[in-house]
Amino acid sequence: MKTAIILTVLSAFLLTAAYGLVDGKAHANNACPRNWSEKESLVLERRNPKLVTRFSRRNGRLIEDQTKMDFGRETKVRNLYHHPLLPADIEQNDRKVTIAFDDPVSDIDQLPEKKRWLSEMTTKINGEIAAERVVISLSYGGKVPLLVGKCRYETWKIRMSQDFGSKGILFKTLNYAPSLGIAIRDLRTNQKGNTLGGVQYDSIKLEPLSKN
Repeated sequence: MKTAIILTVLSAFLLTAAYGLVDGKAHANNACPRNWSEKESLVLERRNPKLVTRFSRRNGRLIEDQTKMDFGRETKVRNLYHHPLLPADIEQNDRKVTIAFDDPVSDIDQLPEKKRWLSEMTTKINGEIAAERVVISLSYGGKVPLLVGKCRYETWKIRMSQDFGSKGILFKTLNYAPSLGIAIRDLRTNQKGNTLGGVQYDSIKLEPLSKN
């Protein structure tokens, strides 16, 4: 049961995805968010089905608040990231998932030079250690331009695998925008890299951070 919960939670993390190839008419828009501060929140929205993802920073840590529609009912999830390219701690209703990594997550910032980052991670659900230890791997695949709405971003293409041993392996392709400090595309894939699912946002903007 724990393994099923972990697989469900981790396969859904980082839904900050945006399909889109840059065509000949695409260009950098001065109104498009780039660097942003702790006094601002970065908001990505999808119209249908409705999904609003709001990023903020607190004491240097990236926080993601998602509001989405599940079977006609609004649900809210908070993700607290150790690094934007890693599974996050999750707070949803009465469930709290926390994750710890054996290797320094700061090394991920050198992926373009090191090409790969590998670590074991331990997951707790409501304070109880799960039986499985998962091996997570990130591999750098070069720079790729992507669009969110009309905004063009240069991204790192990252291949992620999460090895659950006898329970199988989860694969993802992430596109991380260094100018934003978040992954703007998150695709579930099979072992060959074929896309199984993803989310496309229609817009991206900056807003003053709510005092709430």
